[in-house]
Amino acid sequence: MRDSQGEMISDGVRVLSEGGFLLAAAPTGIGKTAAALASALQSSFDNRLSTERSNIIFMTGRQSQHKIVVDTVRKINSRIPDGIPKISLVDIIGREGMCDHVEAMTGKCNCEDDVVEESRKSRRADLRQRILEEPRHVDWTVKYGRARKICPWAAARSAAGHADVLVCDYNHVFVENVREASLPAMGIELESSILIIDEAHNLPDRIRSGLERRVTDQVFRRARDNIEEYKGNLQRKVDSLDIEESKDLIRARELEKQIDALQAPVQEWLEKLKIENENTRGDDLRISTTDFLEVISKSINGVLDDEQDDDISRVNGMVQRLFSVVIDEEEDSEEDEQNDCT
Repeated sequence: MRDSQGEMISDGVRVLSEGGFLLAAAPTGIGKTAAALASALQSSFDNRLSTERSNIIFMTGRQSQHKIVVDTVRKINSRIPDGIPKISLVDIIGREGMCDHVEAMTGKCNCEDDVVEESRKSRRADLRQRILEEPRHVDWTVKYGRARKICPWAAARSAAGHADVLVCDYNHVFVENVREASLPAMGIELESSILIIDEAHNLPDRIRSGLERRVTDQVFRRARDNIEEYKGNLQRKVDSLDIEESKDLIRARELEKQIDALQAPVQEWLEKLKIENENTRGDDLRISTTDFLEVISKSINGVLDDEQDDDISRVNGMVQRLFSVVIDEEEDSEEDEQNDCT
């Protein structure tokens, strides 16, 4: 062990025991990854910190770093004496990188097509166990899963909460909708986890990128599908219980009309911006919020009988309806693929 590594481990254990954080700036190649993991693991296994062991979330924006972390944990395990539990690790990347094909509209993969439910569960359990047996790089998980018609992404996600170390992208913690969709599904509590952020100087740009939202034709189509599903669920409930229509069902119908009225005008507006953007040789166009809201408000003006007169109130009413849309979440859903209304 290098002297610099020893100092970093000592500092890391000390600040973690005090509930603080450590910002380490050092040249490449001195062993920051090993030192960060060692101090986090020691703190995680220290019974004085908590009655339950903390999960360690190692975040990096580079897939090449994933392999380094896996290999580092393997080396740590090789030095653990027999009879003492080894460190378990789950390495996970985005679903598009792990599944053979992911449907753009639904966010679902075809990894387990034609596999019956009972077999699907047993196959995932087998892969989950193998992932936790020893630290494995995500490439191994993908290869093993595809060869046996198991969804490697779903199996890795189900194993994550049982592992000592999770290796993943920054988005799992720092982008709200990804965090809320992924960590609870993995069985990981952020409040009791130890975070290691690799190359933290890249974090601001990655967070800005993760928070970026795009308005496209597909967004409106998917939102329309979400509303139709939501409305159908409400209608079936009314029919099965033989009750009066609920306010939610009425609001869903109103929202459906508004989204239908939006699609053509917004598409036309986007086409005009696209042409303007091409005329400026691809330079970014600054679009004011006022202009965008004006397009929305004019598009939905007159759609509802009892709507508000002013633009802001009209748009705000539609936004409230959008946030009321709830759709049934799939077990294997991720990130913002769930509900384009919100």
